Amino acid sequence: MQITEYSQMTLRMSRDYGALNRLLGLIRQKCFEIESLQVHPESNESFRVQVVVFSERPIGHLLKKIKQMVEVRSASACHMRPYLETLIPGDASFPALTAN
Repeated sequence: MQITEYSQMTLRMSRDYGALNRLLGLIRQKCFEIESLQVHPESNESFRVQVVVFSERPIGHLLKKIKQMVEVRSASACHMRPYLETLIPGDASFPALTAN
């Protein structure tokens, strides 16, 4: 059984017609699920895109293909721990719940 990995990618892209549609199509084509997507305009010509994806496949393959897109000016990715792993009861990062 393979482990599902969550990764966050940060991209800087030109605002060409259909650029976001091509990006989303590539992500889906490479068998990654999109957890969240944020698009922030930086200027009239470009925007910053933050995407959280998850898959059993390594993020490196997807990142390599994304960097080949004409519209992409820069791209980086980092792994994330799944949300549920960070909220295990008894863990120091989990706030204790008390009844009053």
